[in-house]
Amino acid sequence: MDAAKQSVIDEFDKRFTNNRIQMLKVLSPYLDIPMQKYLSVYIKFTEFQNALKLLNTNTSTNTAGCFDYFQKKKNGSFKEMFEELACFSSKEEAQKIHNLLSVIENIEKYKEIMQTMELFSDFMPQDGGNATNEGGMNDILLNMLSPEQKDLFEMLGGLTNGD
Repeated sequence: MDAAKQSVIDEFDKRFTNNRIQMLKVLSPYLDIPMQKYLSVYIKFTEFQNALKLLNTNTSTNTAGCFDYFQKKKNGSFKEMFEELACFSSKEEAQKIHNLLSVIENIEKYKEIMQTMELFSDFMPQDGGNATNEGGMNDILLNMLSPEQKDLFEMLGGLTNGD
């Protein structure tokens, strides 16, 4: 995992931990296994208590800027979110995420092409020529998709004009 992806996790963890907890985490490998088990439960319980304290504090005073980092991420794109999720997924899940991103990109390209087609529709003959009518163009664009992308596209609502 690269540093940029780790920073998202670190920012989240900073909200619920402190230096004392971090020191306990560093000490944990030096303890006997039975003691490590108890210590790990204590650490998670302490982080849970800190999370509850954070929820119970008045957000307009003490913690107003606490989640600013996450508010900035909230305004990010779906693509960015899915790419970050793929880092923590199995290979199969990551492949599905990348396939979904590919379909989303293709749908966006399709929308752009359709908008362009609408702009130029006045200049195109409406005599039912093979690629100039809307059905022909839709067929051409749909044939550019892989079978999986076609299935997903149809599942998500098909063509915008109700086909």
